[in-house]
Amino acid sequence: MEKEENKKNDALKKELLERQIHDVVNEFESLKNLNLEYIQTNERLNTEINNLKELNEQQVILNDTMIDKNKEIFKGSKRNIIWGVSILSLIAILLSFQFIDKRINEKIKKQMTVSIEQINSQLDSNQKSLALTQKIQADIINKENTLEKIEKLQIEQLKNSKNEFQETLNNFKVNTVRTNDAISEIKDDYALALSNFQTLLTQKETEIRQLKKEFSDELSKISKLNQEKMVKTEVQPKKTVKKVAPKKIIKTKSVYSLLQDAFKYQKLQQYSLAIKTYKKVLSIDPKKDIAYYNLGIIYGNQKKYTQAINAYKKSLTLNPKRNLTFTNIFELLLITNQEFEESILKKYKTFHKNKKISLIKYEMLDIFKDVKIQKNVDKKLHDWKKNYVQTSLGNWSFKMLKTWISEEKDMTTKGNLNIVLKTFENHK
Repeated sequence: MEKEENKKNDALKKELLERQIHDVVNEFESLKNLNLEYIQTNERLNTEINNLKELNEQQVILNDTMIDKNKEIFKGSKRNIIWGVSILSLIAILLSFQFIDKRINEKIKKQMTVSIEQINSQLDSNQKSLALTQKIQADIINKENTLEKIEKLQIEQLKNSKNEFQETLNNFKVNTVRTNDAISEIKDDYALALSNFQTLLTQKETEIRQLKKEFSDELSKISKLNQEKMVKTEVQPKKTVKKVAPKKIIKTKSVYSLLQDAFKYQKLQQYSLAIKTYKKVLSIDPKKDIAYYNLGIIYGNQKKYTQAINAYKKSLTLNPKRNLTFTNIFELLLITNQEFEESILKKYKTFHKNKKISLIKYEMLDIFKDVKIQKNVDKKLHDWKKNYVQTSLGNWSFKMLKTWISEEKDMTTKGNLNIVLKTFENHK
């Protein structure tokens, strides 16, 4: 409603302005016409004055000639009196002509003065109307400017609200992605725990079967011995029988409990105990890939990079589906200035080519590798930002990469690596 009223007001103002401009134009036209008429009248008066002047000059000439003639005649004739009278009459006529000319000039001056005053008054009124028109136009322009400012403010507020909404939406999407990542990690951990539990269960079942078998064997042996003793006691006299102490059963920890102990030591950064326990797990079950994987993490933290890479490779051989094993190997190869092995890359792309949660880390490390060898990474970095705008790096630690960058000797390369590092650290 306000916009419609504003539009109507603007239309009325424009119409009023147009009318005033039209009136001013008409007044100017009428002034122009008056001026033309004044000029024409002035010209006519000038022509008449010129004619009168010519007549006056001719009359003067005639008078002079007549006077000359009269003088000659007066000298030798009685008509001198008549000529005198005629000269006087001519003088009177000349005086009357001069008087008439004077009256005409005064009349013309009066008319000119009146017309000039009229023109001046009209010009004043026109100037006043023009000033009023300019004032109205300035008011209209000011109102239009205020309206434009209001519209710009509204547009800006709308843009800001849109940007805030978009940012909120993006944050929600990012949080959703992070939640999905966390859920997938929890699923992986659950699957790992379930497989460990199943392994433990099968081991327990095997142990129970072995114990049952051993128990049944022992029972059968005892029953046989009892039968033999019964037979001997019937045939021979009784002898003193020495009591045999039962054998002590040494209990061994299961793989699952050993893994739990190793996890605990690793969490407390008691790396020597953790390594010893993981090796025990592998002596019992050499196919336990999680033990190799965690050994790789420990060796990496201890900066034993060769041992860490070998441990990760063994883990990959047993379980090529864990994406972090690949990215951890790639990171270690990068900070030890080694090329990414083709066999590992091929295996990685086979199992993880469509998984953004894994590819985001590999492509990040690949960009670091290109910066290190002083390649231009502008396009790669731009594509990385575009492709992974809604994919999170998760809980990726830049600790080893920062140490590697700090040890870089070439200052240009070091500066470029730090710029790329900030980009990745700021990625949500």
